[in-house]
Amino acid sequence: MSSYSQKLERLSITNPNFYSLLKDSNLISTSSEDTLAESKNTDEKEIRRLEKKLGIKSGGKLTKAFEDDGLDELLQGVDVGSKNLKFSNSLSEEEEGCDIGISEQDYSDDLEYKSDEEENTNIMEEDDTENDSNMYDKEYNKEDGNYEAKGKYVPPHLRDKALSECDKAKKDQQIRLQRQLQGLLNRLSESNIESIIMNIDELYQKFTRHDVTSTITSLVLNSITSRSTLLDQFVILYATLIAAFYKIIGIDFCAHFVQEMVEEFERYHRQYNTNSIDGVKSLEEEGGKECTNLVVLVSELYNFQVISCVLVYDLIKLFISDLNELNVELLLKVIRSSGYQLRKDDPTALKEIIQQVQTEITKKDSGSLGSRTKFMIETITNLKNNRLKQQNVMVNIESILKMKKFLNNLGKKIQVQATEALRVSLDDIRFVETKGKWWLVGSSWTANLADDSSTSIITQRAEKIDNSASSALLKLAKEQKMNTDVRRSIFVVIMSSEDYVDAFERLLKLNLKEVQEREIPRVLLHCCGNEKTHNPYYALISQKLCEHDHSFKITFQYCLWDFLRECGENDIGGMELVKTIQTSSTAEKIPLRKIVNLSKLYAFLITGGQLSVIILKTVSFPKLQQQSRLFFQLLFSNIILLSNETQFSRKSNNQKQMLYNIFSKSLTNPTLAKGILFFLYNFVRKSEILEQKEKGLVKVGCNIIKEIIQNGFSTSSNDLL
Repeated sequence: MSSYSQKLERLSITNPNFYSLLKDSNLISTSSEDTLAESKNTDEKEIRRLEKKLGIKSGGKLTKAFEDDGLDELLQGVDVGSKNLKFSNSLSEEEEGCDIGISEQDYSDDLEYKSDEEENTNIMEEDDTENDSNMYDKEYNKEDGNYEAKGKYVPPHLRDKALSECDKAKKDQQIRLQRQLQGLLNRLSESNIESIIMNIDELYQKFTRHDVTSTITSLVLNSITSRSTLLDQFVILYATLIAAFYKIIGIDFCAHFVQEMVEEFERYHRQYNTNSIDGVKSLEEEGGKECTNLVVLVSELYNFQVISCVLVYDLIKLFISDLNELNVELLLKVIRSSGYQLRKDDPTALKEIIQQVQTEITKKDSGSLGSRTKFMIETITNLKNNRLKQQNVMVNIESILKMKKFLNNLGKKIQVQATEALRVSLDDIRFVETKGKWWLVGSSWTANLADDSSTSIITQRAEKIDNSASSALLKLAKEQKMNTDVRRSIFVVIMSSEDYVDAFERLLKLNLKEVQEREIPRVLLHCCGNEKTHNPYYALISQKLCEHDHSFKITFQYCLWDFLRECGENDIGGMELVKTIQTSSTAEKIPLRKIVNLSKLYAFLITGGQLSVIILKTVSFPKLQQQSRLFFQLLFSNIILLSNETQFSRKSNNQKQMLYNIFSKSLTNPTLAKGILFFLYNFVRKSEILEQKEKGLVKVGCNIIKEIIQNGFSTSSNDLL
């Protein structure tokens, strides 16, 4: 552009009136005006090109991405947007009879720009929109009060293509997850089961929990539902895997697996009954082998405390309703896998099962009964009467015990999410669509159940009884100076349990830490000592605890030493412990009932083999105080009397053998053996605290113990010579 044209353009902008006067006086040539119009159009084209690069829409409207970056603040107060080559039109309107139009090249450039602008606008709009759901979104314009289209219309065939691509990516992810899980399950064995569990747990962190849970469920059930009879060892490994993830993941995983497993079993069971022709039913029918393998899995899950006996008994009742070849075989599988556990958990239900079997048998001809049916009836009857040995009934008992130990140790390494068995019934699984998901709290409500009014009344009464009982026990715990939450919870469990087995199981379910578990023996001894008369309930709980874990034996030993220090024996517990304890000249006054009750409890544990007389190694028998002397008189007397009872001596030939098993262990510590011998001869034999009949038994026992210890000394001296 020439300098003359630039000056003329500048004049038209700065002083338009003077420019009009010059034009009316014909002082400006037409060529100059054409040059000026051409320069204006050139500037507009340059502005349009820059707008295209910046992504500015037609009319000067900024895109959302431009505003999000904060660049709109730079253009505040500035007119944005090209004029669409209107400058030449305005000039033509001012001129009289002169028509300066847009050239063909300019028009083609304008069309190309508009198409590029629309394409760029569409691209920017696609970035701004989220999904297909925003394709009809509209944005409100505050200036004119109307709605303007915001998103881009996506044709149906493109929508399907986008969805198919998303589904394909998800399917690829699912295939990758399935391959990884299948590879881990293929390597599953007793030696590497822990590493397999940890690897699968890592997959829960990478993929969605539902996908991993459903994939594991489908893979395990596909492996179990084989058309051939699987080895019980194979099923036990999978049951251990499911039990481990029940502890690690929680109830969501286990509930989904149990629901799918039982539904799969019922489907195969119905398929077997449908495929049987002319009443001749064989295990080779389609669905027979699958049902057998699934029932073994159910039994092993019950052995590992994943499900309770409720579901197992419901399945047994289902089998009894039609005693065909398959159902008889399934009954035998359940009895062989978990018969003793069923008898232990609910013997009353087992008795009802036997009555139902007998009722079904009477309806049939005795000649039509097969050998397996007769064997099943005999096995159940012997199980009820406790005439079967566990080793003869349960298969792979060593593997089951090993896997139980592994699951118990698993809780010490990682945090356990669930410990209690699922008390789900067969009806809960069948009517999950109508009653609600049984594993979700609040999903199954009272109005959903049959007989709403009676169920609600029973529930309200039970809640009132539980609340009143809990408040009374908490008040009693406060009176007994249970000053911590751990001690209060232990106290409530002990006092509210039905029997010693229930108390033992509930104590373990408290999931106390190793340090907190030490409070259990202390609370037990406190409750036992405060009873007016000796209650063997506390001794039986103590026996179960000592058999469960060796650490409880150590705790009971230290509790005994603490009690003897209360009686005035300040040198009990070893020199290092004595140095840390301030000795007192006067002993505490111990109630007589506490001395009597604790002596009987410790005598029960020593006679049963849970504790050893070695725990008395720190006792100085010649220098005992009056209260501790009375305690040991009762302790040794009760040991001799208990060894004479059938509940202990039936395991050995006679009382002498029983006493030898107890007191021969003291020979490893000659000082202890001599101290026991001294105390028996000087205090126990001459004790006047027993009845006349018991005195004779105690004297005989003292003579036997004396003979055992003296023979032990002579044998050891001969070995030295």
